[in-house]
Amino acid sequence: MKNILMATTALVASTTFAMADVDLSGWAEMGIIGGEETDGSDRDTQFHSDIDVRFSMSGTTDNGLTFGAFVDLDSTQGDGGAFVTTDGGSDTAIFVSSAFGTLTMGDTDGALDFVMQEAIIGGTIDDVHEHAGYNGNSGLDGTYDGQVARYDYSFGDFSVAVSAEIDDDRDSDSDADFDFGDSLDEIEDDNVLAVGVRYAGTFAGNDFGAGLGYQQAGDTNVTGLSLDTILGFGLQVIFNYSTYDNAPLVVGTVQQDPTSPIQNEFVGQPNNAMLDNHYGLALGYDIAGFKVAANYGIFETDQGDVQGLGLIANYDLGGGANLQGGWARSEYDNIGGFEDTDNFSLGIRMNF
Repeated sequence: MKNILMATTALVASTTFAMADVDLSGWAEMGIIGGEETDGSDRDTQFHSDIDVRFSMSGTTDNGLTFGAFVDLDSTQGDGGAFVTTDGGSDTAIFVSSAFGTLTMGDTDGALDFVMQEAIIGGTIDDVHEHAGYNGNSGLDGTYDGQVARYDYSFGDFSVAVSAEIDDDRDSDSDADFDFGDSLDEIEDDNVLAVGVRYAGTFAGNDFGAGLGYQQAGDTNVTGLSLDTILGFGLQVIFNYSTYDNAPLVVGTVQQDPTSPIQNEFVGQPNNAMLDNHYGLALGYDIAGFKVAANYGIFETDQGDVQGLGLIANYDLGGGANLQGGWARSEYDNIGGFEDTDNFSLGIRMNF
């Protein structure tokens, strides 16, 4: 009986594995980085290396329901040349999908971010081109523990999405992400809710996309619009705009501390500046394996502007490898404690 049971268990395990797909992907980059820090000091020119690995799993039920999950592992070179994990273990998401839409939960985009296109093109080592004026369109995502639930549904060229992040009263000191909710009393005990719609089709013979989203938590809210197109002669244009109500400007940096349980910690605090609007514009052009692009962004506040300009040049070596060079300038107008910076990077990125 014992031998039969073991054989049956092995058969079930084998059958279950055969019905599911497990994919491994990732990227690695190496090069040099340098420039200036926001405190006015020099950022010593130095070697840089970074690795990201993603495990993606998916399967299908007997009645055609699709399900899956992903785990993202990000490592970078720390002090003494040792590689340390920098994602705090939070980069995971799970989804269930059918003809009636997709439900995703975990470290995923809220509805506002889901429908908007970021005004940035191309890549650089260490993401140097993501300057102080760059907006990733995350809105109020991460206000609490970063666990977002989003439902989205596509029909034809349109997609709609709704999302929520619940105030679960977690201690902000235990979160790997900066707790935006602690910055305003009005936002406490208010769930983060968002809704958005996106169109992706053609206009005047060119690929065209548009996204419109709204997100709120208590008295704090953000509305965003993005437009993007690729013209017939290879020029890509992305524009986005966001307007804020009762949202403080938060400026800070990500610091790695391999001795801490929270290895990727956002260090930054709100100040007296309140956000009004953000504008972002990106232009890119591809020709014979070369990509050149520029992106500009500006946050308007009641105290002053935070803006930046990024330039990139990429060359496709084939097989997933790209040479990448970039430069960016960040400017802080009347934002206390921050100096203007210029930073650069040069290296190679390999996609697997």
